[in-house]
Amino acid sequence: MPRVLKLVKQKLNGNEGSWLAYHLGDDEVGSWLFHPEGTLYTGRWADGREATSFSGIPEAPGCPVLYFAPHQGGWVAAWRHTPWTAITIDLSRPVARSGDVWSFVDLELDLWHLPDDDTPSGTDPRPRLSRHGRTVGFADDDELDDAVNSEWITPAEAARTRDEARYVADLILDGVHPFTQAAWKRFEQAVARTLPAPRQPQGAEADLGTRVGSRRGDRLLVPSEGRCGAMTTPEQSQQERALETGQVYQDAEGRRTTDPGSGAAHADSEADRNAEHLKRGEVGPRVPEE
Repeated sequence: MPRVLKLVKQKLNGNEGSWLAYHLGDDEVGSWLFHPEGTLYTGRWADGREATSFSGIPEAPGCPVLYFAPHQGGWVAAWRHTPWTAITIDLSRPVARSGDVWSFVDLELDLWHLPDDDTPSGTDPRPRLSRHGRTVGFADDDELDDAVNSEWITPAEAARTRDEARYVADLILDGVHPFTQAAWKRFEQAVARTLPAPRQPQGAEADLGTRVGSRRGDRLLVPSEGRCGAMTTPEQSQQERALETGQVYQDAEGRRTTDPGSGAAHADSEADRNAEHLKRGEVGPRVPEE
């Protein structure tokens, strides 16, 4: 059985998300990790609230995701087939590897690549680059500016992050390792192993054994039913959006907020936004982002 690692994604606002993944191995450029269906994702807010969903997508049973963390460089890439085929990249500070816990600080800016992207030209207002029949989209550049204005990062770090994003975009557009067909083959091989959901490393603190669909203290857990719905953006998961906004993913009645009284209104609002994205031809994976 491959080694199990705990991945921790830290947001600049003090929130964080964590999940477990198998360490498939390293190559000369970076490390490959993978989690199958059934893996849990825990979001923690700076004020101490906590919520758990499935990883990849919040609805049961989640979905498989392949990750790549470079030995050098500030980004983490993810490959998925659910709810659609996509590669997403979180620009970040370099991954800190400390035993069985690997963590990185998300710097807001994201990249996305849909191998079968057929979005009509001019219908998506977000910046994108195209070359060799491939397209890479940039998302949340404005949130990088917001981070500078909030003094969470310096203008110099924001400039380095944009430079790194262009560098990674070039790797994808030119089909350079790790963004080759070999990565998709590695993903399919990992799925075919039918690995069980990874278990928490011995001695780790998080209690992932709580029954899905129940509460323990302030911890809200997503019910184990349903599949994937449309997501708000093509570059971020519902887990990450929840971390940024302070919303819980959904409660036992499907409400996506920490305030049960406003849950229905939030769900209606999200449905309207999703419908508008679909009208514009926008689709997305969730991050998460992981």
